[in-house]
Amino acid sequence: MFHWSGQQCSEQHSFVPDEEGFSAFNEYLANTAEIPLRLLVDLIEEDFNNETIPHVGKKDRESIVKRFIQRQYRKSDGYYHYRLKGREKEGRKDDLIQYSVLTNPDLLAPWLKIIKQNNVPLSGIWSLPRISEKIFTAISAEDKNVLLVSQQVPSNLRQSYFVNGVFESSRSAVINLEEASLGEYIAEETDQTIRFLANQRHIGFDENISIHIVCKEKDFDEIRSKCEDTPIRQFQYHNVHDIEAELGCRGLDGDYSNGLYSYLCAGIAVPRGHYGPLSLFSDFYRLLLSQSMRLAGLFMFFCSVFAMAYAFLDANDMDAKIAADIKMEKMINQQYKRDFIDIKTMLDKAQAIKSSVLFYDEVVAAKRVSPQGFMSSLGKIITVGKQSGLHITGVDWMQTQSTLKEMSGRKYSHVIRHGSDKAVRHYSHIKGVVEDKNDGIRKEVGVINRLTGSLTSNKNVVELDIIKLPLDMSEKTSFKAVEGVEKKAVGKDVFEFRLILEAHKS
Repeated sequence: MFHWSGQQCSEQHSFVPDEEGFSAFNEYLANTAEIPLRLLVDLIEEDFNNETIPHVGKKDRESIVKRFIQRQYRKSDGYYHYRLKGREKEGRKDDLIQYSVLTNPDLLAPWLKIIKQNNVPLSGIWSLPRISEKIFTAISAEDKNVLLVSQQVPSNLRQSYFVNGVFESSRSAVINLEEASLGEYIAEETDQTIRFLANQRHIGFDENISIHIVCKEKDFDEIRSKCEDTPIRQFQYHNVHDIEAELGCRGLDGDYSNGLYSYLCAGIAVPRGHYGPLSLFSDFYRLLLSQSMRLAGLFMFFCSVFAMAYAFLDANDMDAKIAADIKMEKMINQQYKRDFIDIKTMLDKAQAIKSSVLFYDEVVAAKRVSPQGFMSSLGKIITVGKQSGLHITGVDWMQTQSTLKEMSGRKYSHVIRHGSDKAVRHYSHIKGVVEDKNDGIRKEVGVINRLTGSLTSNKNVVELDIIKLPLDMSEKTSFKAVEGVEKKAVGKDVFEFRLILEAHKS
């Protein structure tokens, strides 16, 4: 049992797994504050294997692994962990998984029962071999194949195998130092472990492997005397206390690696262990929820205090701004009265001036665009005399600011808008006849040609719409008799047209 405050170990205790040890553990928890507990296991009853399963999604993969564990390890439901290594390169390209499982979780039952009875929140159960990767930064193990050997208690020797720094497998052995030395056990057990890894095809029989031994410095010489380097096996030695210093943990007083691994486990940021059903950790999740609500309440309280302080300061600042704005307003009013009062008087008269200008425009337009002016302009355009047989029978006249097309629409308005950009012009709808005095159709064609020629060539005629003619225009702008019309000896042929005429500027 290790108590950690950051990187400092404040307490450490040991409890033997028997009735006396369980009783002492129960008494210890009963007199200890209810702080979260992490359980780190280093058991012989822990299997590590690789397996292939069909390539499926995450949810389906979890179901397949669960069924596999239930079939192979009936007592270990919930006490397994796996990771996806990749996919096979040939065949069906199945998923490759590496899994570990506690084959006898009943070994934990007495400890878990005592923890539950004392309402101590258990945050997770971690596998010691699986967190061994965190030691690599301290031992500078850069080889592809690494075997890490450590001793957590006097009766146990743990050997964990890594490929490129990633955990692959592990093996634990029981040792008795009264029967043989530590060096003899390490030499024998590492040889057996390497053979086991080769048989399992983790490593080739002639492949190089680096063996890193974490132990007490005083054991170096004895171990070296039993473990000799070979071309494919190299032994390297690390003082456990040097690794503790390298990783920054303080306060440990033992000669084994159990305290070091406890420190690594305590430093895991996200408390998500490897083993155990979720029901084991319900007290811890309730504690997290309670702490979260407490922190949220404190956060809301400080936010409220901050908001009140800000509102108070902002109100004072607003009062000062209001006073400054009132003062500025008075200065601006004074400046305005001094500099712009005369301009305001002139602007007030602007509407009257505008109305006068518009009225003047109306008077000018009425003078310029009048029936008398239109008849004068029309008389100058039509230069054909009475002897020609051309007679005007009707004239409609009005002022307009529109085109002939707009005037034909339903929404046309006769209102004249003086002051707009559109010019005021003459509009007229003219009707007349061409009298036939037996002079022949050729003379009548000449009369019509002169009439239309005068209208189309005059620059003051803006638009012309010929509604009706006794004769029809050809491609060469000359006229011929309308087909199907029989000429009488003496008669009158009707013509009718509309035009828009530009007003003369006086």
